Amino acid sequence: MSSKLPTVAIIGRANAGKSSLFNRMVRAKQAIVAKEAGTTRNKVVGKVEYQGSQFWLVDTA
Repeated sequence: MSSKLPTVAIIGRANAGKSSLFNRMVRAKQAIVAKEAGTTRNKVVGKVEYQGSQFWLVDTA
């Protein structure tokens, strides 16, 4: 991760759709998605480009 870009973390309750939101925002299937709570065990990081800006997005466990 480049320190020059801002970092945004997705946080919330277990099984709330954080990984699905992450995948949608990075436009790739980087985070594993399952119906069972606790699927994400490590942070997943991806770069997002939105309206001419870039930032790092972190999917939290």
